[in-house]
Amino acid sequence: MLITVRDDKRKIAMGLLSYLPEYKDISVTQREMDWYLAAPNRQLYLWQDDKSHHFMGLVGTEAVFDSLVVHHLIFSVEVASNDRFALRKAMLDALQRQNQAKVIMGNVRNQRLINEWREQQNHE
Repeated sequence: MLITVRDDKRKIAMGLLSYLPEYKDISVTQREMDWYLAAPNRQLYLWQDDKSHHFMGLVGTEAVFDSLVVHHLIFSVEVASNDRFALRKAMLDALQRQNQAKVIMGNVRNQRLINEWREQQNHE
C-alpha cells in the first residue's frame, strides 16, 4: 500500500533514497527530501508490504498539468531482482488509482519502466 511520506517517515524515505548512488551524501539526500516537501504538487510515497509491513519501495512524483511525473522509483535491497517487476506494477497501479485523472509519466531516467508498465496494462 502507498503511504504518503510525512515527518514521522522521513528517515525511512531518506534511507531508500540513499540506495541511489547520487544520494550517498546525506546533505544531497536532505536537499532532495526538502525539494519534495516544499511544494504541494510534489509527493513522496512509501510502499508498505501488506503482509510483512516492511517498507519495500519509494515513489517520488510531481503533478504537472494533467500528468503525474515519476521522478523516483526505488526498491529496498530486500526486494529480489526477480520480484521488482511485480512490485513496480503494484506500486504504479496504486499510484494510478489514487490519481485517476492524471496520466502517469516518467522522467528521462525511468520512462522505459513506465512504458513497460503501461504496455502490460494494455494487455490485461
